[in-house]
Amino acid sequence: MARLLSILALAGAVAACDGKGSKDGGDDGGPAGDGGTPECAFVSELATGCLTDVGCDFGIHQTDCCGNTHAVGFAQEERARFDMLEPACKASYPACGCPTLPTTTDSGETALEPSDIQVGCIPNGPMASCMTYVTMRPVGTP
Repeated sequence: MARLLSILALAGAVAACDGKGSKDGGDDGGPAGDGGTPECAFVSELATGCLTDVGCDFGIHQTDCCGNTHAVGFAQEERARFDMLEPACKASYPACGCPTLPTTTDSGETALEPSDIQVGCIPNGPMASCMTYVTMRPVGTP
């Protein structure tokens, strides 16, 4: 029963942010890349190509006004760019008072602590991309 009440409270809080995590009706700015605020659009432009796991890094990207985050995998050379642009993205969201959920990863898992998140170079056809996960490393496609 307590779990059901928590889920209902969360649903109401998200609805207060228009169901997409922003008060202005914009997109949530999540990693899929359409950017809710212009300051967050850079995430979809980060290079993700890689040859090995060593060539990958990740950053914690805010995705909505609730403070929810997604661990974004990217090529190691994008680290400085991410670190430079992410603070402006965070600052672009007004506080909307909804609860913050655990950080999501590319594998669909969640992490309470950033230290639990891993990144790997995952084959995707003829290319490979840096993707985040906790314990379920994404399976590549041939």
